[in-house]
Amino acid sequence: MTFFDLLRRARALRASGLGVQDAFDNLKPTAAVPPDAMQKLRVAVQMAYR
Repeated sequence: MTFFDLLRRARALRASGLGVQDAFDNLKPTAAVPPDAMQKLRVAVQMAYR
């Protein structure tokens, strides 16, 4: 999933009324991922909730 896909999904979650932490938990993968992927997810969620 690209950064822009994550950003689009985070914005959709924001529009549905979820809080920042709930959106992050919803988008967080269940499998182990590299640290750079988690950083990309954090940034996407932060940008969506600005």
